[in-house]
Amino acid sequence: MKAISIFIFLYFILYYSVPGQTDTLTCETCKKILEQRLQFDSSFTEALKIADKCTIIYTMKNGMYDSAYARSLYQIGEINFSITQHRKARQYFKLAMAIREKVNGKKSEACAQSLNSIGSLNFVIGRYRKARKYYKQALEIREKVSGKDQSNYASTLNNIGACYYAKVKYDRALKYFQQALTIREKALGIKR
Repeated sequence: MKAISIFIFLYFILYYSVPGQTDTLTCETCKKILEQRLQFDSSFTEALKIADKCTIIYTMKNGMYDSAYARSLYQIGEINFSITQHRKARQYFKLAMAIREKVNGKKSEACAQSLNSIGSLNFVIGRYRKARKYYKQALEIREKVSGKDQSNYASTLNNIGACYYAKVKYDRALKYFQQALTIREKALGIKR
């Protein structure tokens, strides 16, 4: 019953939202409701059903090539990743990335986020070389978009280091971990 009431609430938000404000209002509201739902009973399956319905309604109202739609697909991928539905997660991440490339361009932070998540997915299933490839693509984009001093850049460096660590290439892993640490210390104002 709660799922139906949440779905109806989301439908009205989507249907009556103000043009131009739809993107922010819809995605943020959907995200908050899903997070609240997950905090109460950790029902990922229920959250996926709600997210799918929300995404379908949003698509019917606004069309497929929209950043909010891509974000919804990405979030469904995240939930599938959390419940180890890796094949489904990969499909959602790749679809979200294809739309993000069309909407934002191939060299956007949104695409870097998708690449990083696909890398993480490959890392979890032990495909370290493939994971590293995706992480490096994300790193290249993040360097061009935000620069080398951002936390997202440091996180991606850390992920590449983890790939080398998993393959027992400690010298390479240490190089990436140290670069990530330096960026984070600089952001926090820590001097050694």
